[in-house]
Amino acid sequence: MLTNWLMLHAVYPMAKDRPIAFLDSNVIIDYLKGRLPWLFEEPLTGKFRYAINPIVFQEVVLRGVDRKHPRRLEHVLKKTDMLPIDVKAADAMLPRAKELRNRAVHSNDILVLSSAADCDYLITSDKSFGALSTRDKPKILTPKEFFREAETGE
Repeated sequence: MLTNWLMLHAVYPMAKDRPIAFLDSNVIIDYLKGRLPWLFEEPLTGKFRYAINPIVFQEVVLRGVDRKHPRRLEHVLKKTDMLPIDVKAADAMLPRAKELRNRAVHSNDILVLSSAADCDYLITSDKSFGALSTRDKPKILTPKEFFREAETGE
């Protein structure tokens, strides 16, 4: 599946002129299960670039949802950039994560946020990102908030 993603992006590179919305694994899983059918439809895909990282991809695959909806996952991979994990950004978050260690912060959350650090949005249903992030960027929104903001343009 990842090899197919790499080949597709060689043929169909993502446009660089739109805000980037990083999608957490729970958002991808909800889309695959049919709960967020609007996420990969126009006009959103025309307004935003979507991104994930290897951690998000792994979490989706480990949940097994991809086997039930292979065409939807292929569609997701066609419409997303795969961002690297930013080790320096992850390292910089460790002191804050240690402060929050008793509050359900998973090590994968640090790696996801490190990749999303330069994105405009982080779309997630996971409340722990709000506690972990200390920057204005990315703007952390639930899928519902993202949809509302995308509709109104605010």
